[in-house]
Amino acid sequence: MSLNAALSIATSGLLNVNSQLALLSHNVANASTPGYVTESLSQQSITADGMGLGVMSGPATRDL
Repeated sequence: MSLNAALSIATSGLLNVNSQLALLSHNVANASTPGYVTESLSQQSITADGMGLGVMSGPATRDL
């Protein structure tokens, strides 16, 4: 694995964690808002030929 690939994997993981934390803080900030429905992000690992390439975040979905 090259250094560029390792940095790309680490970057995508950190961006995914950042997205998850931003959505979590949004959910906490709106917890007492009437009618607010919590949201969650899906995440999926990216691989090619059995080698990990990073993580991909999906769109935010409402948890009804």
